[in-house]
Amino acid sequence: MEAGAVAQVPAAPPVVQDEQPVAGPEEPLDEVVVTATRRPEALSDLSRSVTVIDRAQIEQQTILTRDLGEILGKLVPGLGPPTQTDSLTGQSLRGRRSTVLIDGVPMSVNLNFQRDLRTIDPSAIERIEVVRGPSAIYGAEATGGIINIITRSPGKQEERFQATGIANNSLTNFAGGFGGSLGLSAAAKPGQLDYSLDVLLARATGFYDAEGQRIPTRLQDTDTVNLFGKFGGDLDEQQRLQLTFNYYDARSYTGFITDPSVSETPGIQKARALQVGRLNVGDTPSDRNTLISLNYTHQNVLGSRVQVLGYFRDNLYTTVPSAPSPSFTSVPQSRLNSRKYGTRVQIDTPLFGAASLLWGVDYVNEQTAQTAIFFDPLAFSASGGRDFLKIAELTLVPSYALSSLGLFGQLKANISGGWSLNGGVRYENIDLSLGDYRTILGQPIEGGNRNFSATVFNVGTVVDIIPQLNLFADFAQGFSVPEFARILRFPPTGFVSITDSLQVSEPQKVDNYEIGLRGRWSSLQATFSGFYTTSALGIAFRRTGDAFVIERAPQNIYGLEGTLDVQPGGGWRFGGTFSYSEGENDPDGDGNYQALSSLEIQPIKISGYLELQPTPGWRNRLQGLYVGSRDRAFVEGIDPTKITSYFTLDYIGSVQLGAGTLRFGAENLLNSLYFPVNSQQLAGFPSSEPFNIAGRGITFSVGYTQNW
Repeated sequence: MEAGAVAQVPAAPPVVQDEQPVAGPEEPLDEVVVTATRRPEALSDLSRSVTVIDRAQIEQQTILTRDLGEILGKLVPGLGPPTQTDSLTGQSLRGRRSTVLIDGVPMSVNLNFQRDLRTIDPSAIERIEVVRGPSAIYGAEATGGIINIITRSPGKQEERFQATGIANNSLTNFAGGFGGSLGLSAAAKPGQLDYSLDVLLARATGFYDAEGQRIPTRLQDTDTVNLFGKFGGDLDEQQRLQLTFNYYDARSYTGFITDPSVSETPGIQKARALQVGRLNVGDTPSDRNTLISLNYTHQNVLGSRVQVLGYFRDNLYTTVPSAPSPSFTSVPQSRLNSRKYGTRVQIDTPLFGAASLLWGVDYVNEQTAQTAIFFDPLAFSASGGRDFLKIAELTLVPSYALSSLGLFGQLKANISGGWSLNGGVRYENIDLSLGDYRTILGQPIEGGNRNFSATVFNVGTVVDIIPQLNLFADFAQGFSVPEFARILRFPPTGFVSITDSLQVSEPQKVDNYEIGLRGRWSSLQATFSGFYTTSALGIAFRRTGDAFVIERAPQNIYGLEGTLDVQPGGGWRFGGTFSYSEGENDPDGDGNYQALSSLEIQPIKISGYLELQPTPGWRNRLQGLYVGSRDRAFVEGIDPTKITSYFTLDYIGSVQLGAGTLRFGAENLLNSLYFPVNSQQLAGFPSSEPFNIAGRGITFSVGYTQNW
């Protein structure tokens, strides 16, 4: 199977290949997805590009890493390459920000930390569906697409008990790079009741580059706990009630800081970690996320299927203190607190013939605030970066509420056996509310209420050229608001009141045009698509000194994507993905478009894999990732430096052993010294060389999964 597990490809086979059903030449297996239209649909009926990462692939990739951003960056076309940091910044989806959902519940926060994928561990995930391109089917913010994480459930099996242990170590610094995880999983379906439970404990120690030097990243020296539970019951033949709970907590305990002396050496230098002993920090750097949702389904209410979802999410993120900078002469640390609750109601109503209408209402309310904690720079310097003496705690972003109400309708009709049409409309109303406040620099800002609304449309069609090959075309609009936290934190010149009609706070509406081919044969699957996205008032970020500012201007993004998967027989499989995008905006409004930065438009990305399963219980996989160069933004003065290309190669193997599976793998098998795109882009700015973080060198992992 292809590294991206595109939705049109059948699910990856289990270790015992003979147990996998084989489709005939006229009956290729068809993936069923739910995210693109909010109801189960066969891929062959979708007019959008969709990628699915199934459970088998998730388990396969976690032998290398538990970082969802890295897993998806290697497997999903259109998504930027892995950043090897704890943020999605610099990993856009088709040049724009994606919305991350867990079982349809939004994980996004109106603040550009972009840690949405660090809210759940892979052990609790059944599959991940990625809709590429703008969409308003779930509401605002998905201008780049949707990443919907679908959690594990008992399914049809009566019970499941599983234990998984994984150990990993850097081969470039064997003494300091040991880490691992232990996971326990149980599920059962006794009668009308069912449950699924997952517990994960993980420890990440030092990360080392190809030269054996420690990498200064928040991902190291971290203890992670993930508790997941899903409890459901069939009230009768038509009704079901299900409660889902997920608690994710990652805490950093480190004795290393980013070496500030790197900036003293002329030229762009590799960031280094400096050992100072256990840090004395009052607020432990952590990322904690709690999610509770309740789902009710009735299969037949006056002939319609009704689904009601209610949810609550609480997120607390505390950063690692950073060294003094031109912006702050003291040592700052920030704490972000966000709470979100909402409900989704959708009704699927059959109409005449093969037509149906999905309609409903969504509501969400988000409360966000950010606090800045400052430590004494003299104590920091005297202790060699070890002691953090708190001298002040100030409001960096005042508490503000962002609520959204959406009404939608989505119509689908099968015109004939090989031709279908779909289309819909959504009305979104968003309210922003906050009180009067003073910025951290003392500037008074008048609070109040602002209201935004938009009506967005989509229409698409799928035509079967032959039974195994179809053509799809789609027009979809997306809608988003800016990151108000960034505006409120450091307001632009002239911003004195939230009620001012300043362009910087206006919403963004995007139009996306896409056309593609999707082929599905018994031993070959392939897709090819092209897209063009435009916005009259796009959102881009430009670096000014030590801060990013929002730039609002007409914006165009376009690109090509392709996937290929081949199963020639004899236990062999091979394939890959291709992603190209480019984008520009017109900040002066004079018709002269400039390139968007490489934090938004990543270079060409090509992934490839080769699998061999010589015996039913033994499987081997080589997977490579090539990230190209990009200099257009540098030539036009947008990026501070050129983006240079790099290539990484991984190996993953598994052997069936007793009642379980022994797995092993090597990340960065060639031990290449490289710098991810986001590291390269940030490194060229003043005072940013500590962000020029190298990728991990060769790292070996081994694990065993026991089933009962």
